[in-house]
Amino acid sequence: MSETGFRIFNQVFSAGAGLTYAALLTAFFRPFVPQDKRRRGLLFVFFVYILFEIVCNRAALPQGSFGLILMTILLVASKWIGLGKPSVFLLTLLYFNARISSGLMVQSLYFIVERSVPYRLEPPEAVFLRAALLVVLFLLSHASMLAVMLYALQRQMRKQKMTLHRRELCYLTLVPTAGILFGQVISRLLVEFKDGVLLQLYERHPAFLAVIPVLALLFYAGAYLTIAFQQGMAALREEQATHYMEYQQTQAIRARIHEAEQFYTRIRGLKHERRGHLTNIKGLAQSGEYAR
Repeated sequence: MSETGFRIFNQVFSAGAGLTYAALLTAFFRPFVPQDKRRRGLLFVFFVYILFEIVCNRAALPQGSFGLILMTILLVASKWIGLGKPSVFLLTLLYFNARISSGLMVQSLYFIVERSVPYRLEPPEAVFLRAALLVVLFLLSHASMLAVMLYALQRQMRKQKMTLHRRELCYLTLVPTAGILFGQVISRLLVEFKDGVLLQLYERHPAFLAVIPVLALLFYAGAYLTIAFQQGMAALREEQATHYMEYQQTQAIRARIHEAEQFYTRIRGLKHERRGHLTNIKGLAQSGEYAR
């Protein structure tokens, strides 16, 4: 592969990566968008992602700006998408947390694979081809792992509808936010230039090859388990509310039964009194004591 071909490959690769990640975000949103607004909302999410990724890449904005801009735009257009602002905020945050966590896990594997291939003197065309293959392998691995992680989150969230009040939203977003910040810090440390020398984090600290992927997986698992915990708590609250309502209904039925028993007791007393009164009248009539 020539240098010109490699430059063309970089442009095509960048466009392909953007389309891949936009498609994954759109697929993640899909089950939660109402049926009547699904087509319009999903197309909006897809094209907004593509548009602002191009804008952010050309503007050379600071790292992490793309996620903030995209989340802001989606929050502003939440009615157009067909979702509430809390749902859009949570879904976007979970997406970027999963993307960063999966990226850190794949990055360590990519580093190992890259170092396992022995270096030897090669012509520039071979070097460009090897770099292109490794980058494509990284994208495919990252996209596959991200798709699996997003599917697991999506499946868990669809098990039970969650009411996203302010307190619940804070609980659900705490771990993903920490995972995103962790990923932003680590991504800055992975590759550094000092005095014209390239310094890689995994070369200086080989133990981080295992530590960082494990921490990234824990941040993802924490977000997943937080969702499951909140769903369990919501189910428990619904069950408690149902039991309380049934208890109130039972108490009301018991009160009605008690009132009915008292009413029939009074009726039986009145019948007994009337029977005795009629017996007395009958005896007086037989005795001829009509005046009495």
